[in-house]
Amino acid sequence: MGRCEWEALTAVVIPSPLMPEVALQQFLEVPSYTEVNPDENALLRCRVSNKRGACSWLRNNKPVGMHRGKYEWATPRTKMNGDCTILIRGAKLHMDNGNWQCQVTHSSFDMQDALSSPPAALVVRAEPESPGILFNGTLVEPNQKIMLSAGARATVVCEVRYGNPPAHVEWYLDSGRLTPLSQTNTSEIEKPDVWTTRSILEIGATRFGYGKQLACRAYHPSYPVPHYRNAYALLDVTYVPLVSIIGAEKKVLANLEEGISILSLECKADGNPAPSVWWTKDGQEIMSNGSHLLIVPVMRKHSGIYGCQAKNDLGTSESVKTDIDVKYPPRVIWVGPELRLDVDLYSQTTFECIADGNPTPSYQWYHCPRTMDTNMCLDGYIIASEAHLSLCNVTYSHRGSYVCIVKNLIGTKESQMPRKKSNLNNASTREARCKRIKRAHQLAEQIESRNLAQRISTAEGHAQESQEQFKCHRKNLTSTTRAAKGRDANVLKELSNYQNKSKQEMQLKESGLQKVVHENLENSVTNVCDRILRELEWHENET
Repeated sequence: MGRCEWEALTAVVIPSPLMPEVALQQFLEVPSYTEVNPDENALLRCRVSNKRGACSWLRNNKPVGMHRGKYEWATPRTKMNGDCTILIRGAKLHMDNGNWQCQVTHSSFDMQDALSSPPAALVVRAEPESPGILFNGTLVEPNQKIMLSAGARATVVCEVRYGNPPAHVEWYLDSGRLTPLSQTNTSEIEKPDVWTTRSILEIGATRFGYGKQLACRAYHPSYPVPHYRNAYALLDVTYVPLVSIIGAEKKVLANLEEGISILSLECKADGNPAPSVWWTKDGQEIMSNGSHLLIVPVMRKHSGIYGCQAKNDLGTSESVKTDIDVKYPPRVIWVGPELRLDVDLYSQTTFECIADGNPTPSYQWYHCPRTMDTNMCLDGYIIASEAHLSLCNVTYSHRGSYVCIVKNLIGTKESQMPRKKSNLNNASTREARCKRIKRAHQLAEQIESRNLAQRISTAEGHAQESQEQFKCHRKNLTSTTRAAKGRDANVLKELSNYQNKSKQEMQLKESGLQKVVHENLENSVTNVCDRILRELEWHENET
């Protein structure tokens, strides 16, 4: 019988280079951050290419099973074709809020292509409480004041609790937006699914912040349109007063005219607490209607440095000052040395005009050779533009009236003081000539007396007798001269006769002493006569 032998054959399958490779699974779409209101449906998308494994979902790292009416596939399984999107019906904060992940198992036990998406938050919204402002750890009631001192810095906090997602906070001072130091979001201990938002703001208190409204604005999609709510507080900043003067415009004050203008100034004081206000003039407190200073009309006595100040519990303001300079027309105070002045021929004289006015007046001197009975100046002309008028080497051409006129400018209006005049006459009238003769005799008398006293102490009686006779005769001669108008030649003749008579009398006296008296008297009278003759000749030539 034949024997049958088996030979074992080993078949080795060698892949053909033409056989296609199996593609790996890959995500085409992964779930993303999603917000829904409570009881709304949520759709978390997840799509996979080359899907051969099984889809599943995790919430907060825990598997979630499919349950009809709650967790369902968005696409029927017969048509999934790589769509692993999950539909969450009637989302609840405590059940569905959290981080979700889409996962796909291996294509086969020997394929390393299992997939797991990054966590994506599903936020089930929870409306937060209204915001509140905290100062020094205490909640500030609506429109309550936050007390601060100027220059201080303070920290305030805006707190928004029980919101999901966390609220966003902004700060405003009136309409201006402020930048906070920080904003933090922390979950509530008793409710980990909701958040508390704290925004911290540091503010520097200034007087400009007084009375302004500080607003904390919290934004949240669960709030009604416009999706934000505000919390308010008023800043009550205390500060030392600061003052300013209203009505002190330079153009107005530069044209204050006496008896016409009205001075109205207001002292505006800015301070907290409300300050008290007062006015000063040249450093002395004056009466006023509170902060309002009214003077109707202003007079020159009202000129000075006016200041206003204010004071409250924190201190006293600096004084703000303004210079009040009341303008008034010029006024001549004095013209001299006399209103009527007689001067010697060829001598020098000076007139002076003193005036008061604001602005300081200008001066003009007019020479009026002729004046009418009405004091009207005829043929007048300007001879000086200063307060002092000096005339040198005076002659008859200088006779007449000298008029002082003063002017100043108030605003655009020129003011002029009525003229004041002084009359100048040369010694040509009878009265003037008599005065000059009298002065000449007085001079002679002074010379005679001085010489007699010095040189003739032993003959005082004789000299006194001669002196008395001379004085008596001079007195009679002067009276005669006043009564005889235009008879200057007789005066000279009388003086000459008296000179001869005195000479004869002196010859009868003792020698030596009588000779001294004679010489002194002769020289004095001769000088007077010569001077009078020169004046008469000049006067005749002029006329």
